[in-house]
Amino acid sequence: MIEVAVVAPVEKTFYYTVPVEYSSRALLGMRVTVPFGKRSVTGYIIGFPDAQGVSSARGTIKILDIKDIPDSEPAFTPAMLDLYKWIADYYISPLGDVIRTALPVSKGKVKKERVAIILEPAAQEAPMTPKEEKVLSFIRKRGRASMRDINAEFGSPYEIIKRLSTKGLISVVEEEVSRVAYKQGSGVRGQESEVTPALTETQRNAFSEIKAAVEKGGFSPFLLHGVTGSGKTEVYLRVIEEALKMGKGAIVLVPEISLTPQLLSRFRSRFGDKVAALHSALSDGERFDEWRRIKRGEARIVVGARSAIFAPMDDLGVLVVDEEHDHSYKQEESPRYNARDLAVVRGKMVKGVVILGSATPSMESYHNAKTGKFNYLNLPDRVEERPMPQIAVVDMKDTGKRQIFSSQMTESLNRCIGDKKQALLFLNRRGFSTFLICSDCGFTFGCPNCSISLIYHQGEGLLRCHYCDYEQKAFPVCPACKGTNVGHLGLGTEKVEDEVQKAFPDSRVARMDRDTVSRKGSHERILKRMEEGDLDILIGTQMVTKGHDYPNITMVGVISADISLNLPDFRAAERTFQLLTQVAGRAGRGDAPGKVIIQTFNPDHYSIVAARSHDLEGFYREEATFREELGYPPFSRLISIRLRGNSEARTASAANSLGELARDEMKAWKGLTILGPSKATIYKIRGKYRWHMLVKGKDSGKLHSFVRKLLSLSNEGSGFRGVELQMDVDPLNML
Repeated sequence: MIEVAVVAPVEKTFYYTVPVEYSSRALLGMRVTVPFGKRSVTGYIIGFPDAQGVSSARGTIKILDIKDIPDSEPAFTPAMLDLYKWIADYYISPLGDVIRTALPVSKGKVKKERVAIILEPAAQEAPMTPKEEKVLSFIRKRGRASMRDINAEFGSPYEIIKRLSTKGLISVVEEEVSRVAYKQGSGVRGQESEVTPALTETQRNAFSEIKAAVEKGGFSPFLLHGVTGSGKTEVYLRVIEEALKMGKGAIVLVPEISLTPQLLSRFRSRFGDKVAALHSALSDGERFDEWRRIKRGEARIVVGARSAIFAPMDDLGVLVVDEEHDHSYKQEESPRYNARDLAVVRGKMVKGVVILGSATPSMESYHNAKTGKFNYLNLPDRVEERPMPQIAVVDMKDTGKRQIFSSQMTESLNRCIGDKKQALLFLNRRGFSTFLICSDCGFTFGCPNCSISLIYHQGEGLLRCHYCDYEQKAFPVCPACKGTNVGHLGLGTEKVEDEVQKAFPDSRVARMDRDTVSRKGSHERILKRMEEGDLDILIGTQMVTKGHDYPNITMVGVISADISLNLPDFRAAERTFQLLTQVAGRAGRGDAPGKVIIQTFNPDHYSIVAARSHDLEGFYREEATFREELGYPPFSRLISIRLRGNSEARTASAANSLGELARDEMKAWKGLTILGPSKATIYKIRGKYRWHMLVKGKDSGKLHSFVRKLLSLSNEGSGFRGVELQMDVDPLNML
């Protein structure tokens, strides 16, 4: 008898019997194919319950046989199963979904190729033809040569290879080949530097404290708060070096794939082939091979985006979460885990050291440091005594007219270009204009699948939805009144690029957003141009704010600081402070000082005031007062219950029914608060109507119990058919 977590949207597990032919291979962690209703599904063995007890509990219900065990070895260890179970329980997600998410492609295959190897020493080499001598020499110089390389050099010399093999000079064998997930010379800096830089005093202090924790052993979480350019990465490298000496491995998380190549390059320059990469930009084959390298212990350091937290690393000693504040660590589909928080959980399970690094720590992490849950380390200064950039805030209300660039921004750009330096312009919205509107009748071009306006992309002549990817041609005539006064309103990075090229026609300009980096390698190519001085001005969305280190950038311009500030989200101020501080930190990282221009209509808002003076503590005090008064994290916990359905009326009815159930059930619970249900800010996405309800409280256990009870009650009712209920524990997306 085995217990199986199936890959299906069900929270409970199922029991199966094992035919005799599979009994020796039915191990914990094995992937199995099992009957499930009228179909077969994939599942994973998670336990071996008492067969008599299960049969007794199930009564007369027949327990079916498994159909297949397709793999030769388990997909995960008991230790990883403990992590999967924790995730399933905490994030209220089916265990099978968690395992599916954690593992690489389920049907990954080992790649093999035929290789010719020299059989040395040969007792007596038989006479050879000139062609045989050439081929043998080619192989001998390399010690071994793939048939692919031999064919490329000599044009498929099958008969020659056969004769050399017959004479006992070579042997042709089949070997496993690792698909390359990282290529030298990929266009990112870092691999060229082999010299270990000297540490500043604050770096030494931080390193010494973390090193002591690694040597002592046991769970130890750190918040490494370092200003941009303070050398947090060097501290990571030194700590991991110490862990390797002790036989411990390390996982390093970065928030986005775009950051992986640069950081990976630095780690490879220090640790060589001990480093593996794991992220979604890898092909299935590359990811499968890297996973196997880690599992076999060939790679002792894993660098990757959020899914790298599941790397099958034995003897894990250090977990690093770089830019720990970044919302990209949160997965927005089931299981809706936060990789930063999982790093802490996994670190506790393996009794390891966890380092959360950021110039702008999240409110939750900073609060944990303040209250003693995390050890706090501070790097207040940049390396090599480089000054922080000067930040000027421009009140756009004083400009007197609508314009993209203030006079201060234009002057700074001119000075920067004149000095042969580079500039970075930031606007967290892509496209040319936010929407098209008819001036005659007021008609706006909206998405038929989502309750938002279509974004105009001038380069393609398209209107596009950034939620469902619906697109249509941009028509010059209004479809409602047939008028021709169709105008553009709003602003995106494409429009900024257009205006920059008009204002600075001789400058070299590039744009970096999701539209321009969709192809593999395009992000690296843009950054390589920055590195080589082939660009004067780079325009981008939030991806330009993260981790990039280019010493020739001396000017940073924020086109509109108000976009994130005006979102209907209690985290709007925090998000604004983080974005402004991070993008400002791209300036002045070389020998020349940096200058930052922030354009805003809210210059007195505390998030902008704090960003201007690099004042995290000041921002935290203001924001904490607001959060505590309203009972928001970090002073409470949240669970969002989202309802989605194809029918507007049925979804609304289900939401109201859920609200009634919640209010009735709440009478028996204390310390919890319900907000909603209400229509979501974006009411319709991909044809689905959306409602949500927030449950908040200080006691996480009580909060989870209440929500599970609410789900159980909803499953018993008929008013929820055709409506999907999604649980989001510790939600970050409030839209």
